[in-house]
Amino acid sequence: MTQPRDPLPPPSTIDLAVRALAGQGRYGTVSDLAREHDVSRKTVYKLRGQASEALTQAFAVAGVEAPRGSFSWVLTEADVERTIVALRVVTPSSVRDIVAMLPIVYGFGWSYGKVWSVLHRAEQRARSFSQLVGLVDIETVALDEMFSQGRPVFAGIDLDTQYLFQL
Repeated sequence: MTQPRDPLPPPSTIDLAVRALAGQGRYGTVSDLAREHDVSRKTVYKLRGQASEALTQAFAVAGVEAPRGSFSWVLTEADVERTIVALRVVTPSSVRDIVAMLPIVYGFGWSYGKVWSVLHRAEQRARSFSQLVGLVDIETVALDEMFSQGRPVFAGIDLDTQYLFQL
């Protein structure tokens, strides 16, 4: 195997950097670009970082203001986990639906396994919490049947505390 050449002429460098940045997050992009341009993957990563930094500086220097009424925040993993649990509980969505929604909502996705593990941890925490709740003091309840994903689900709520004790 021949050693990849790392110095590229400027037009090729720009093309490589832009394509690496545009393909960020897609499997195989870095390897494909490294092979196509006969450079190392490390070079592709370096150029992608420089392109990202250049774009960030260009728009920061240009003084581009956010549209009125818009905001920004730092997205954390906990934010994504809350969204996953909310989609499962409120909508209710399947794991497949949640995996499909994450790129729409956040612009990136998580694997089925990672989404499932978030839901599993939430279920374990809910189970632990439910075991601590004393149901002895419940006197007045409301019972109802609702439907989840086409199947009947029996629900019960304590009218005094609004605690959903059966689902």
